Formats: sequence, C-alpha cells, structure tokens
Amino acid sequence: MPTFIKTGYWDKKAKAPDGWLDLNLFVETLIPPTPSTNIYNSNGTLTGNRTLSGASNDLTFADLNTFKTIVGSTEIGLKLDFANKKFFLGENSWPFGVEVDFNNNFISIGDPTAAASGTTLFIDNSNTIIKSQYNSNDIGLKLDFANNEYRLGDVNNHNYLISNNNGIYLGDYFANFNTTIFSIDDTNSLIKTSYQSNDIGLKLDFANSNYEFGQLTGNNATKLKIDDAAAFPVQVSGTNVTQNTSGTASGKFLKIKVDGVDYVIELKNPS
Repeated sequence: MPTFIKTGYWDKKAKAPDGWLDLNLFVETLIPPTPSTNIYNSNGTLTGNRTLSGASNDLTFADLNTFKTIVGSTEIGLKLDFANKKFFLGENSWPFGVEVDFNNNFISIGDPTAAASGTTLFIDNSNTIIKSQYNSNDIGLKLDFANNEYRLGDVNNHNYLISNNNGIYLGDYFANFNTTIFSIDDTNSLIKTSYQSNDIGLKLDFANSNYEFGQLTGNNATKLKIDDAAAFPVQVSGTNVTQNTSGTASGKFLKIKVDGVDYVIELKNPS
C-alpha cells in the first residue's frame, strides 16, 4: 500500500491526495525495478561498446550445451560443443581452423570435413597416427607409431617413401599399380629393385655375399651374378649369352685383373 508524506491536503470530493508525495513512486525513481525482459529470458542487442571487468574474480558458465560466436549468420571464431565434446577455433561453415574432438580422441588442423576440398593435418591419439589429408584422401604424410610404419607421398597409391620394421621402401610398396619399388630390407640385409612384384634390376644380398644385376627372375633371365661362396664367383646367364660357333678373330682383347694379376681375353666377332 502506498505511503504518503503530507505536503498538501486531502480532497474529499475527489477522494485522493492533492499535492501529497507518493513515497513508493519516489523510491522507484531512485531504484528502478528489475525489468521483466533480461538476458536470462530474452535475446538482446548491445547499444554500444561494453567492458566486463573480472576484478580478479572467476567467471563460470555451468551446464552449457554449446557456446559459440557468430558474425551475421556465419559461425566464426569459437565454437565449444560441450554436449558432443568437440571444440573448434576458426570458421565453422568454411572449415579452416583447429578442432579438438574428445569423443574420437584427435586434433585436426585445416579442413577436417573436406567441405572446401582442402588440406588437413590429423593427430589421432586413438590410433597413434599423425597424417595429412587432401580432399579426404591420405596424402603427404602418415606416421603410424603403433605399427612403426612411416610414409611420405601419395600414401594410398604408389608414389611414396615408407619406413617400417623391415626397412625403407620407395615406390609401389603394396603393388597397387604393379609398378616399381626400391627396397632397403634391414630384416634380410637386402637392397633390391622390383617391378610388378618381381625382383628385377638390382639385388644386393649382403647376408649371403650374393650380388645380382639384370633380369633376376625366370629360367631364361639375363643377369650378372657375383657369388663369393660359389666355385665360380662371377656368373653370367641368359638365353642369348652363348652361341654354338667360335666366331672369327677381331684382333682385340679384353683386359681384366683377377686376384691382382692382369690378364687379357681374346674378343671374337660373332660368325
């Protein structure tokens, strides 16, 4: 009920004060009542620059589903998705930024959803992998720490460098395209080249002191072989290596050194 201070008189005819002070109304002008529309029940718009000073105090937001910043209608800047345990910094609709995904236990930098067919670097803690992607394809770098396998290049195809427990390989390691590969095989102490999954070109077998060059597989393969353990350490094989006629003298000789001694071998013209 209003409280009045008698500064005027009571108008009997009007049954109301005339010139009296309404103390309640006077107090309300000094301390405005809490508005019915506020940040807790309605949206709002700043009318100017504002500053929130913490004054060395903490500010806590409890039980939020999502906290994000928007420019116009575009999610840009910061998005904290607490419900799905995903946290993003960058431009979400044109996803170039940094995403931390606690559900899948990885961090991605770049274009993780390939929305812009861009590049991304993944740090995958669940599978202990660091890799790069372009347009959702593994390409560039893949470091698989769980399997001790490390790739550089087009890792899903054939042009790459790979290092694993067995050694180092350059080329088409999985023979996906039946092309070439250069191998440094630590397990078997080998260096070799392969084509379409067949050993061809070069094979250096250090464990057995056996070294080959040429067409290394097949019954009629032409190759040069040096085998220190064999009775004839220098061997040449192949379909067209020999002929049935002696040939004619050419007047030339091949100089060769064997066990420190110089020799010459007569060279003949094919008949």
